[in-house]
Amino acid sequence: MISKQILVPYRGRSHHLQQFIPHMKSYLPDADIVVIEQEEGKPFNRGKLINVGFLETIPDYFVAHDVDMLPVDVDYSQNSGVTQLAGSNIQIKDYLGGVTMFDGETFRKVGGYHNDYFHRAEDNEVRFNLHRLKIPVLELHRKFKTLPHTRRAPEFIAALWQKAQEPRQVQDQLSICEYEVLSRERHKGYLHIKVSI
Repeated sequence: MISKQILVPYRGRSHHLQQFIPHMKSYLPDADIVVIEQEEGKPFNRGKLINVGFLETIPDYFVAHDVDMLPVDVDYSQNSGVTQLAGSNIQIKDYLGGVTMFDGETFRKVGGYHNDYFHRAEDNEVRFNLHRLKIPVLELHRKFKTLPHTRRAPEFIAALWQKAQEPRQVQDQLSICEYEVLSRERHKGYLHIKVSI
C-alpha cells in the first residue's frame, strides 16, 4: 500500500496548528499528517525539519506543507517527481516553498533539503539543486487560504540567495542530517514529533 503523508515543519504557531489539523482532516481525511516541531533555541530550520520528517516516516510520497496554508481548491493526487502546489506573490519565478509534493525516490535522489539554512532560502537552495540535477518541477499552483502571521525577519536576504546558488559540498543532505527525537506522540488526527536539531 502506498503511504501518503503531509509533513508539517513547525514551531510556535499553535493558533495556526489548531486550525490546520481539523481543516486538513476534513479536506484530506485519508492523509497521514506528521507535525515535526523544532525545539526553541535556534532559528527556525524548515528544510531540516522536512528531512527529519522524511527520515522518521519514510513515505512513498509526501507533501511538505506550511502550517499557515489551508487548501481551498487543491488536488493532492500523487505525481512522480516534484510538484509545486503553491504560488508566491513575492517570488514569481522558480518558487519552491509553501506546499511542495515529492515522491520518496526523487527526494532521496535530490538528497533532501540542505540542513544548514536557518530562517530563509532552503526552498531556493533545493530549487537550484534540482536545476543542477536536471530534475523538472511540475507547476500545479492551486488555491490556498493563507493564515496571517507576523514576519520576524526580512523576506529576502541577498547573502542567502547567493549562497543558495552554490553547489552542495555534500549532495546527500539526508545522510548527514543530525537530530535528536525528544518526543513522539500520536494525537487525534496527527503524529507530533518534537526534535532538537
